[in-house]
Amino acid sequence: MNEQTPAKKSSSSVFTILGLSLLILGGGIWLMLSPSNGAEPSDTVGGQDATVSGDHGTPIPSRLATVKGNVVHLTKWGYDVDKAFALSKETGKPVLMMLTADWCGPCQVLKKEVLSLPEVDEQIQARFTPVVWDLTEPSEADIKLAEKWQVGAGIPEMLIFDAQGDMPVKRIMGAVPQSQFEKWLTGGTAG
Repeated sequence: MNEQTPAKKSSSSVFTILGLSLLILGGGIWLMLSPSNGAEPSDTVGGQDATVSGDHGTPIPSRLATVKGNVVHLTKWGYDVDKAFALSKETGKPVLMMLTADWCGPCQVLKKEVLSLPEVDEQIQARFTPVVWDLTEPSEADIKLAEKWQVGAGIPEMLIFDAQGDMPVKRIMGAVPQSQFEKWLTGGTAG
């Protein structure tokens, strides 16, 4: 009986590693195959290489934003969760939180193609206290908080909290298109 227990633990670990590897691989494949705003992805625009500069000034080939140094940053968003909740209590604006990581390609696409658009950012800044929760290298405290809020099963994940911040009142997951995100943000049924 004792001989079977280590084998079960070992196979469980193998399945966990295999599952995480498939999740990461699937995200990369999705990123390469997913069309941008309904258009087919292209490596050239007008006969030239289709590159987009990230916030760090380094070109991002096509839509792929996972190369080190090409992380998209939301400049008008906070990056301190505690400060965001404190500001939310002062202003009465609910917290809009994005769970993201540097290595998450769909996260970079959502930030670049939806959240950083002026018309979307204007709505967010007017109605919410926006904050980024970076899970690139999660701490024990991050893991405990994710368990408490029952979040982080997949990223990107967007959450809306009331000013008390006890639990998210609304959530949407994935690199959703602008129309779906705006519908979710304004109280529609998407997501």
